[in-house]
Amino acid sequence: MNRETPPVVKAMHDLILAWVRQVEHVPRLHRYTLGSRVTECLLNAQQSILSGRVSENRLKAIQSAQADLEIAKYTLRVLVDIKALPVKKLAHLAGLLVPVEKQLGGWEKQVRKAEASGA
Repeated sequence: MNRETPPVVKAMHDLILAWVRQVEHVPRLHRYTLGSRVTECLLNAQQSILSGRVSENRLKAIQSAQADLEIAKYTLRVLVDIKALPVKKLAHLAGLLVPVEKQLGGWEKQVRKAEASGA
């Protein structure tokens, strides 16, 4: 990634890489259901973030990414609860997820402020 890549894109990329490396260790019974759901949510969030960079409706893209991350987070919790994902791995993934959520929150605040001052 180059210098022009926003930090939220890099952080999301790192989160997806960490999950993809971890999902192969999830038991097969849950890998293709809950594991696929997490993967899908993370990829959807990434798509929303990337489209939000060029979209007219940035706020909608940001909120879509936030919703997908929320679903992924709670699906990861289910994986831990059924002992398909070690707590230690969840902690690592959460450590990558929190910065993405914070950056999206900051971006949302910036967009709302710009919309309020431009309206």
